[in-house]
Amino acid sequence: MAGNEIATNENMPITALPSIKEILLDRSLYDAMPVNEDDLEAIDTLRRGNFQIDAFCIYCNAASIFKTFRSISNTVPKSIASESRASRQSTSLDPGYFGLNASCVRCSRSYTYYFLLTNLSFSKIGQYPSLEDIGSADLVKYRKFLSKADYAELKRASGLFAHGIGIGSFVYLRRIFERLISVHHQALANAGTPVPNFDGLHMDDKIKGLASVLPPALVKHRKVYSILSIGIHGLDEETCRKYFPVVKAAILQILDQDMARKELAAAEALLESEIAAIVGEVKSLPKLVQRANTTVPTPK
Repeated sequence: MAGNEIATNENMPITALPSIKEILLDRSLYDAMPVNEDDLEAIDTLRRGNFQIDAFCIYCNAASIFKTFRSISNTVPKSIASESRASRQSTSLDPGYFGLNASCVRCSRSYTYYFLLTNLSFSKIGQYPSLEDIGSADLVKYRKFLSKADYAELKRASGLFAHGIGIGSFVYLRRIFERLISVHHQALANAGTPVPNFDGLHMDDKIKGLASVLPPALVKHRKVYSILSIGIHGLDEETCRKYFPVVKAAILQILDQDMARKELAAAEALLESEIAAIVGEVKSLPKLVQRANTTVPTPK
């Protein structure tokens, strides 16, 4: 086999690569992804093109946009734009190492990545800051909202996933997700509207029953979370790594919605207090006006 050919075999799934954002921000190091000619555009963009992604900047400590700044085309380089597909495939899928820098548009600091493309697969083999640093930086805002145990486990799950540990990271995440679901059901029960036979339901049915207090997207795609009902012995590393980003995103979306509700309630309470204070002042105005208009005797 020639060095620049992409090998295939019956055991290798013929699927497109994940999105560039997922590769950079979610995929752990050395997680080999099978490639074929349909992955030409994605690999060509990573290798030589320009792109931008939304990501949390650990230097700004805020959400930002990261861009690559290369001196060539955003998609296929002009030098090979007129070449045949076979020639472009040979060039873009040529096995070897390459890297990229994506810079934050707010502070100009960069995230750096290194990749290895072989005849069989494509892997991220290095990055700075680490996936753990990036993945846990945006969790700080949840520290006051989560229990100490849940916050510690959420960070631990992100750290394990960053090191390629699938089952261990997923189990921590699943525990947090299940506790959040239980907390929301308890809130409904306290309000007098519990979900019937809640403890006996599968996870997707529990989510459906809690539609009034969970994010709409989570409820809409609840079938995805049926994996949370699978026993630990039925899980495998690859499946856990695949579902980890999805379940983590669901947890953060639940937390964001709960925090927004809490902040809205606090804002409403503050506004009500300020209005009450103004009403009190308005009620006292006639007395103040009457007192001001009272004729004071002039001293002789």
